[in-house]
Amino acid sequence: MMTSTTTLAIGTSAGILAATALSALVMGALATYTLLHHQQVFAWMQKIRRKDQANTELDKPDQWLADLYKAQCRLAQRPCRADEFEDISQISNMI
Repeated sequence: MMTSTTTLAIGTSAGILAATALSALVMGALATYTLLHHQQVFAWMQKIRRKDQANTELDKPDQWLADLYKAQCRLAQRPCRADEFEDISQISNMI
């Protein structure tokens, strides 16, 4: 009888402590999940930003089309050797 009176005097019981511990674990799991999600979103945003910065050269379509025309004229009406495949891949990337 003394134990229950002491427990009630303190104001805690095993059920309340278990509920508090379970609540803390659930909140910790949610916080971890949220942190991981935000890291993924941040990585995605950085990837998009790098891609946008890499595509700034395409912001000038007249210059881009002139470069494409020059590259096509260089390779027109002549056979390609193995070392010229780099130009061909560049042109295919432009298109």
